[in-house]
Amino acid sequence: GGRGPGLKLLLPITALAAAAVIGVLVVGGGSENGPATTTQESNGSGGGTSGQPPVPAVQGAPVPGGTLPVGVAVMGNRVFTADREGGRVLLGNANTRQGVTEVATPNSPEDLIVDSGALWVTVPKNNIVLRMETNLSNPQEIQVGTDPNGIAAADGSIFVTNFGAGDVSRIDTANPTAEAERIEIEATNPHGITVVDGVLWVTDRATNELIRYDLGTDTRDSVGVGINPKGVAVSDGVVWVANADDGTVSLISEADLAPIGDPVGVGGQPRAVDVFGGKVWVSNGDDEGKELGAKDGWVSVFDSTTQKLIEKKLVVGGSPEGLGVGDGRVWVATGPEGTVRAIKPG
Repeated sequence: GGRGPGLKLLLPITALAAAAVIGVLVVGGGSENGPATTTQESNGSGGGTSGQPPVPAVQGAPVPGGTLPVGVAVMGNRVFTADREGGRVLLGNANTRQGVTEVATPNSPEDLIVDSGALWVTVPKNNIVLRMETNLSNPQEIQVGTDPNGIAAADGSIFVTNFGAGDVSRIDTANPTAEAERIEIEATNPHGITVVDGVLWVTDRATNELIRYDLGTDTRDSVGVGINPKGVAVSDGVVWVANADDGTVSLISEADLAPIGDPVGVGGQPRAVDVFGGKVWVSNGDDEGKELGAKDGWVSVFDSTTQKLIEKKLVVGGSPEGLGVGDGRVWVATGPEGTVRAIKPG
């Protein structure tokens, strides 16, 4: 997702059909404690050394991602990528790591998700979501709010943050041509989104807040997080927020919005957050990693149960943006490297 995507949930949102929607670090003060490792590529086992549990590892060749891949979603062995600069969506094969097909979008796509047997793509400059079949055929334009960014799915609906309008659009997946409902969440620049048990969790990049909006009661609460929050995910009663401009991840109690300790320092530019395999994954662009061909972006990995940082710097290349989960792996859109990398969770 996002995004960058974030949810992917931008991430997005992060953003996926098979993904679960998405504690306490005893060190405080934006600590950067935890292993700063460069993990070598794996042949697929993801195994550790004798007597040690397997560790996350980059696995195999990348999938082609176009010019600037920022959003990624996975369904089975299909890897979908939103190529922002290339103005297209690409379909790759998770097994062969080859490109399969692609389709041009009316403008730069930002984030995407697979749900209800279809692919849904945000196109910010055109104020639309594209719905298409999972072979990239039959694209339909759905009008939403101004500058749609993040995307999430729950309970037969697609939820989209409208960055320029300060609200959220809801699309009925059973009747996508109907006018999308607008949900007023009192945001300024909403970006990342995830939906859990009828509650929207949305990051606001302008106010540096995490917004909690209960769809059942139409009530809103918020809490301050780090600077320029992007990605958001929920796991084991904790809401995880990637703060792009201060290099931290905020942990917030799902029950009462109370911060859990100080934000955890991971360096770089944390962007998207996703949950898989008992771990929380945070894509992270290097501070200087915006230029084409950058090779040192990474993913930071937390234990979802203990909330401890277990891999501070799993290098994947580029300046990573969106995250996706599927086919037993975590997938990372590497931005300027032009690829989607697979990580075996260990």
